[in-house]
Amino acid sequence: MQPSVTEELVREVVPDRLFVLGGSISAERPFSLFPRGFAGFIPINCYVLISQDELMLIDTGITLHFERILQAVNALKAKYAIGRVKIILTRREPDVLINMGPLVDALSAEQVYCGGVLDPFEFFDLFENTVAQAVASGVSKRPLIWMAAGHTAAVGELKLEVLRISLRVLTTFWLYERSTRTLFSSDTFAFLTQPEPGPAKAYTNGSSITVDLAKTYLDEKFNWLQATDTEPLVRDLDAIAQTYEIERLCPSLGSWIEGREAVDAAFAAVREALRLEAKEPYRSRLQGLNLAALCAQN
Repeated sequence: MQPSVTEELVREVVPDRLFVLGGSISAERPFSLFPRGFAGFIPINCYVLISQDELMLIDTGITLHFERILQAVNALKAKYAIGRVKIILTRREPDVLINMGPLVDALSAEQVYCGGVLDPFEFFDLFENTVAQAVASGVSKRPLIWMAAGHTAAVGELKLEVLRISLRVLTTFWLYERSTRTLFSSDTFAFLTQPEPGPAKAYTNGSSITVDLAKTYLDEKFNWLQATDTEPLVRDLDAIAQTYEIERLCPSLGSWIEGREAVDAAFAAVREALRLEAKEPYRSRLQGLNLAALCAQN
């Protein structure tokens, strides 16, 4: 018997069109992908976009949540009579791709999309992309459809547009879906926890999206921004906010941000946090570490 679509497995973001699934972990638990000092629970998200008889799974979550994710997708497949399943990844990092191989098999996914900019030096692009494609194809057990900025991935009558952004690790890209006005922002805007476990809930209170939250996250996730010129990143964010009509932000970590007021507040918080990062002295992650003592132990 197929599982039913319940809020324990799935939360509806846009009726009959967009869903968030996955689980969460305690924000007080050491977790390399999320900074310390937050309270509550960190949702680790996958999204499902449905159109006609097609389903696109955006990111694949972590191993801890594999069974929940599989049950949720199967429940949606049954409810909406889905005939074709596709998968797209926004990053080449464990919290996004670790479940890709098992989910491709379990869901009989027909296509797997991946992409992003892997090295800022154009000389290395061909080599890096070839290696990355080989690795990712081996994990997915399917030929990958490698996507660059400006390309689109079709889901029924909908299209996911690939955006190249400056605020990223090298293998990251964002996705924009025009009819739902949704920006899938991967590990950016990913700093909102929630008080209870389970799939992510909507965050609608723009007044509580603060610069302090955004900067605490940037300090850990993008610590290389300290003492650098961040104005090109600010201009890039502003260009995206002005070019695309965005009603919600759907990050791979944390609550999703719903409504124009909250979206504008999130952009403003990250914009100001970036400017503060430029004023910070660079702090190495090795600062205070006794390397001599560590070597002596080994």
